[in-house]
Amino acid sequence: TLIPFLRQQGVHHIDSLIVSHSSAHHTGGVRSLRTAFPIDTILTGAPDQLAIATAEACDAGRHWRWDGVDFRLLHPPATAGWRDANASCVLLVQAGDHKLLLPGDLQAAGIQALLPQLTPYSPVDILLAPQHGWRPLTDQRLLTLARPRYVLFSTTFKNRYGYPRQETREHYAATGAIVLNTASSGAIQFQLGGPVAPHARQFRLHNRRYWHSP
Repeated sequence: TLIPFLRQQGVHHIDSLIVSHSSAHHTGGVRSLRTAFPIDTILTGAPDQLAIATAEACDAGRHWRWDGVDFRLLHPPATAGWRDANASCVLLVQAGDHKLLLPGDLQAAGIQALLPQLTPYSPVDILLAPQHGWRPLTDQRLLTLARPRYVLFSTTFKNRYGYPRQETREHYAATGAIVLNTASSGAIQFQLGGPVAPHARQFRLHNRRYWHSP
């Protein structure tokens, strides 16, 4: 799905690819993507676990700006020796006053380390839920600090794990955030950096077919 989408968007070259960490459900498709497109830089947590010789560590503090949009890595620290899910690259994307936080699959220890790095940039408008809705956050301080307007679950329709679980949806919804799931919304699109707060455009809602009615 990824390669046809990128080609449809007119993409023929990738400047930076971020693979959050080494879990198979986060690295899936990387090999075919590297075959299909030239990639300048690959960033990941714990590069030795990814088995790509050219991969670089996504060390906290790394920052770049493209087309007026700021990209900043907040985790993992360069010297901490994080492994597996807690080595997840955490990316903050900021356009104007609007912020999107992508925390990979951070678990309790990783979240605790992230909080001081996130503090100067809170609150955020959009949070991608860690762990695909596997379970509620064991460290509530991430939600207390981030105070997201939207929480997104990245899952597939009728996935075999049953993600996001009901208790997880309720956990995030209790914060007052708008909770959306790609399994039911399809692609979720936001426009950041404009004069108004970001608003979710849900592909399945805005591109309904007549056979979906009522």
